[in-house]
Amino acid sequence: MSPKELKKAAEKAAKFLGTDAIDILAVEGEKHFKNSFERGQEGFTDKSLIKWPDIKETTKKSKRRKNGDLPPILTDSRNLADSIDYNQDYNKQSVVFSSAGYGQIHNEGGAISGTHFVKSHTRTINGKTHDVKGHSRTVDFSIPQRQFMGDSETLEGKVMDMIEMHLDSIFK
Repeated sequence: MSPKELKKAAEKAAKFLGTDAIDILAVEGEKHFKNSFERGQEGFTDKSLIKWPDIKETTKKSKRRKNGDLPPILTDSRNLADSIDYNQDYNKQSVVFSSAGYGQIHNEGGAISGTHFVKSHTRTINGKTHDVKGHSRTVDFSIPQRQFMGDSETLEGKVMDMIEMHLDSIFK
């Protein structure tokens, strides 16, 4: 490669690292975290899969489907998986995030306490439907950590391989 070709390749590589590489990181990060839900892994992949703690028996009872199956943990509505997105800021940094308000407590675990309002709804108990008026309810419980986003060696390796492949194609 001549000095002129090398300079041109270096400029192309710098441009790639300043824009496209950041896009690769963001897109692959979003896919990686969403895929944990898609594959029903019930865990977070760092070096290897770290399984989430099981749900309580009372929760299993309420979530069990008519055919007896249980949906994978944190996937009933798909809202948490669908909340994973990315954006880039003016500093050309990518951020992968969950827009679900409850995402952080599931990802990090922790205590929830306080009073919240329960909307009016109907409830069926033993085949009878009951109207429940709106009311305040005090809660105090702990949610175990079920990490679905964060630093991941597997993701980092995948992204680095893709970036190296692009840089190799520039300098060949």
